[in-house]
Amino acid sequence: MRQKADHSKDSYDRIRAPRFLEYLDVNFKKPEYFAPEFSRDIVTTSGQHIWEFTVETNVSDSEISLDWSKIPSMAQEKELWLYHKDKEIVINMLDNQYYSFTNQETHKFAVYYGSSEFIARELQPAKAVLAAVYPNPFTSNLTVTFTLPEQLNSDFVRLSVYDLMGRRVKSLWEDKYRPGFYKVDWNGTNANGSRIPGGTYLLRLEVNGQKSIYKRVIKQ
Repeated sequence: MRQKADHSKDSYDRIRAPRFLEYLDVNFKKPEYFAPEFSRDIVTTSGQHIWEFTVETNVSDSEISLDWSKIPSMAQEKELWLYHKDKEIVINMLDNQYYSFTNQETHKFAVYYGSSEFIARELQPAKAVLAAVYPNPFTSNLTVTFTLPEQLNSDFVRLSVYDLMGRRVKSLWEDKYRPGFYKVDWNGTNANGSRIPGGTYLLRLEVNGQKSIYKRVIKQ
């Protein structure tokens, strides 16, 4: 973001270079401009914004990484999230410095910047997603984020921790289904309030008692 930038094309933006035999492009679409694909999109400074872009390549059998380790510091109350639309993966960009994915012809992404209220309102994947889990590994406290979309027909949601034997360690969150973006903190204790031993555990998001999404976490 820049104070003098514009939401349309300006001198801070960069038009995508022509493609040759092999290419790997990041494309921000500006259909109102005669060259509608940009490799950089700088917008005017504001408290919230959503960037939508694609990553396109014809290089096969490769891993692609998005790296944002050099982004400038932000206001403490702001959040920054990456949403990989094709895979329904959500990444907290303030707790991670890069994201890698396997190659396919086109990947669709969006970056959400703003307050927690803005993120909860705007970041709405098409299905229930157990998103970022951080820090992982963890020692004492773990934050779990997940999203519940508008169109999913469900009455009940439960987020639980299981050990590798399939035994429930603790139920972290139970409630009626309400669409939105959620954060749940876990202090590494079981249902009795005792600290659990180090090891590998599974997070399971149950939607209406049927749909389960697992994510592996490590307790040190």
